Formats: sequence, C-alpha cells, structure tokens
Amino acid sequence: MAIPSDYQYYTKAKVNEWPSIIEIYEQKKVFGIEVKYCSLKIQKKVVEYANIEIGQEMTQGKEVMFSEPIEFEFITKGFVSRAPRPLDVLKDANDDEYVEMKWLSCISARTHRGK
Repeated sequence: MAIPSDYQYYTKAKVNEWPSIIEIYEQKKVFGIEVKYCSLKIQKKVVEYANIEIGQEMTQGKEVMFSEPIEFEFITKGFVSRAPRPLDVLKDANDDEYVEMKWLSCISARTHRGK
C-alpha cells in the first residue's frame, strides 16, 4: 500500500542518546570554555514515535511506545564542551555525577556508519 501524495503527516521518533569519550585528540579553551576534539561512542535508543502534522509540529493521535526499544551505537569524531553551570540549578542537585553528565554537550559528525 502506497502513501498518498497529499498525506499530511510524518513520523518522528523519540530517541535517547548517551555520548562517551573514547580518546581525546586535542583540548583547549575557547572564549573561556574548555573544548575537546575527540573520538566518541554514541549510544542511541529509540523508545517511541508519533505522527506529526507537516507545518504544525503538533502530535496527532497517540505516541506509540515500542515493546522493545531499538538500540544502536556508532563511533564518530566530534567536539565536546561543558556548558557553564547555572548556580541556582547546582545548589538544588544532590548527585555531582548526574550534574556533570547533564551539562555535557556533544556535537558529532553526521557522516557515520551504524553498527
């Protein structure tokens, strides 16, 4: 069965991601923020999807959870930096490791191979 040419929805997946640094090639400060160029392992888990109306960005119908998430990982290279920490958020946090991971931001190359 083919999708009609005037079909007004697209499917959008909800994906959880976990970056891990494998090897650091270079690190330096840029505008006072430490930046690292490194090899990364990116783990992804697709847990659900929803239909989105084109041009509206509104979910139509129910979000559909997978009975078993789709998991995959790949190796890439990218830049890693830690965003400045807002003081009001830190004073409320109890777990230092969680705070460190929460503020880790990662930009990876989009030309990669899945495993």
